[in-house]
Amino acid sequence: MFVRNTLLLWVTMAVVFVMWSIAPNMAEAELLFQPRVDYQAGDGAFSVAIGDLDGDGDQDLAVANHLSADVSVLLGNGNGTFENTEENPSVGELASSVAIGDLNGDGNLDLAVANHWWDNVSVLLGNGDGSFQSAKNYPAGDGPFSVAIGYLNGDDKLDLALGNHYSHDVSILLGNGDGTFQSTDDPPSVGDGPTFSVAIGYLNEDDKLDLAVANCYSNDVSVLLGDGDGKFQNAVNYETGDHPNSVAIGDLNGDGNQDLAVANCYSDDVSVLLGNGDGTFQSTDDPPSVGDGPYFVAIGDFNGDGNLDLAVANLYGDNVSVLFGNGDGSFQSAKNYQAGDGPHSIAIKDLNGDNKPDMAVANCFSDDVSVFINALNEPPTADPNGPYLGAAGSPIAFTGSGSSDPDDDPMTYSWDFGDETTGSGETPSHTYAAASIYDVCLIVNDGQVDSEEVCTFAVVYDPSAGFVTGGGWIDSQEGAYKLDTSLTGKANFGFVTKYKKGAGTPTGQTEFQFQTAYLNFHSESYDWLIVNQGGTNAQFKGEGTINGDYDENGNAYKFMIWAGDDSPDTFRIQIWSEDEVDGVEYVVYDNGVDQEISGGQIVIHTKK
Repeated sequence: MFVRNTLLLWVTMAVVFVMWSIAPNMAEAELLFQPRVDYQAGDGAFSVAIGDLDGDGDQDLAVANHLSADVSVLLGNGNGTFENTEENPSVGELASSVAIGDLNGDGNLDLAVANHWWDNVSVLLGNGDGSFQSAKNYPAGDGPFSVAIGYLNGDDKLDLALGNHYSHDVSILLGNGDGTFQSTDDPPSVGDGPTFSVAIGYLNEDDKLDLAVANCYSNDVSVLLGDGDGKFQNAVNYETGDHPNSVAIGDLNGDGNQDLAVANCYSDDVSVLLGNGDGTFQSTDDPPSVGDGPYFVAIGDFNGDGNLDLAVANLYGDNVSVLFGNGDGSFQSAKNYQAGDGPHSIAIKDLNGDNKPDMAVANCFSDDVSVFINALNEPPTADPNGPYLGAAGSPIAFTGSGSSDPDDDPMTYSWDFGDETTGSGETPSHTYAAASIYDVCLIVNDGQVDSEEVCTFAVVYDPSAGFVTGGGWIDSQEGAYKLDTSLTGKANFGFVTKYKKGAGTPTGQTEFQFQTAYLNFHSESYDWLIVNQGGTNAQFKGEGTINGDYDENGNAYKFMIWAGDDSPDTFRIQIWSEDEVDGVEYVVYDNGVDQEISGGQIVIHTKK
């Protein structure tokens, strides 16, 4: 293994960038990850990549071991735990970077490993069961430290890009589609000492992949715009911090343009370069500080707020800094999580199938991989069901059984029944004393956080409270008739509705005629009637036809009337249809307010 105080000049990693997004949550950063679990790797674990190497649907790990010249394969169990395979496939000396992709198009994931000492890249074709064929080596430049995989010449065959530390260039190996590769002439030059990462992404919106390369000696990052044929334009260099070792690509300020994050080992910070969308970049002020000796940076949305965050492996601090993004290219202060000895690279992906981004960190001094499982608590969702209907003085059964928690945590239920009383439990019952329409609201808690409050309503009627009659007209205003909002004119109404003795639903008849629109609504079917205790207003709901017809789906139109017996009398009617498939309501008519009637009378009949 490495001596702890050795100055590492051979530290590298291809950027493996996977962006994840989950539901919003306000969990504290300190609770973001479960306690790490370390898994043994080979000697000098330099680089880690994630992919399903055995085809079982679970994510696995591949670790390039710098000193033992091999690759550790750790097969995932699907729950965030891993098991080592019996044999580590051999590669070249000073293996420095590993990347995963289907290099021969057979559906099995393969490996590409940059070998710093041998000046080449090893390609290991996967057998689909977590094992690999013997490595085949292809020449690179002088001292390749990093490898990345992408479609660089647009032929739908994966290609390789390798950052060469001593020849200060990038080797481009074009894939033949069968797992073999051919080198291109004149590898593009970059800055001084391209080291620990070459990143591939769309930097100028021309649908041709481009390169970004961190140059540790010249303290800059090279941007090489792709021509789409495996060739690249001359590098444009952008200043960074001191000794940049790693670069990652992502939209850090939410403007749709790709940006760069660069880990600077000697200045202990991260340079953020915001993209202009045309392949050029501008630096931001005050690069965020991280831990001691940042050697690698990766990007993902760890806290689920929709803003991309940074994860930085701090080689000499033995920890990982997580910086939550503000969505504008700036970041909150770093939160540090202890890793193994000498964290050197990071890969991000969902390792346990909960749709949250987890981390795997290769530790080059302790020869292992630290796995950090995202413990972010997703909030539950309340569902109060409803609407509910019941009689005053009789219990109404409520249910929150539709509520859910993404983490399957047990939930508690807090009900507000809208009459200054509350309740608890998944299926409470409640008795209302008076007829009215009550807002019923539910909040659930998963033991850590409340859900948002979700409300429905309960219609409480009193069959003995009275009945309502009315007849007259209103002046229908612009906007009331939704199929032609310009129509106005006289609209006639007439109704009678009441509960017969012992009945649970009212009976009666309703007519509404707006002749300007040739609208004639008729109903003899009611759901409920509410007469308030003061006897000044009533509300009832039912269904009927327009001009003798049902809606286009063959269903009755719904309606509701608000009737006021006061000075003056008021009337409002809403008529709508409902799409049973998508649940959308389509309003046909609604005069919108309790409108003063222009003629006629409304009478609410109450018990003497």
